[in-house]
Amino acid sequence: MKFWRLGEKRHYPNNPISCRYCGGEMVLRWSKIFSHADYLHEAMRRKDAGESVEEFMEIMDTIPSAYSYADDMEWKCKDCGCCQMFGVAITLEQFKKLRESRGYAQTYIPIEEWNDDKKIKKQLTDLGYFGG
Repeated sequence: MKFWRLGEKRHYPNNPISCRYCGGEMVLRWSKIFSHADYLHEAMRRKDAGESVEEFMEIMDTIPSAYSYADDMEWKCKDCGCCQMFGVAITLEQFKKLRESRGYAQTYIPIEEWNDDKKIKKQLTDLGYFGG
């Protein structure tokens, strides 16, 4: 995880992330942590829906047990709105730390960070999310 460092509630990039289309600054939209059990739940859902589970389970079997946890993040460009996904394999200890710091919520949305950014706050205010 050389590209990422673990913070209190989420991962932070060691270097700023730039948009691959316009070069603008990317900001975190959300972060969602997963455990291996979540993936097994998805396999059961697919099975109950009559969908094929074999291909999904083949992929799951390739994940080393030490990294059966992940932090999936969506980042959005403040200029053009392009979104990029990043997935970071994490250990059980890191999973527990993130889960506990989020009040056992799976998803973290950094609204307080958006509120501190004038450009994002203006965009969200214009859309009716802030300042109502």
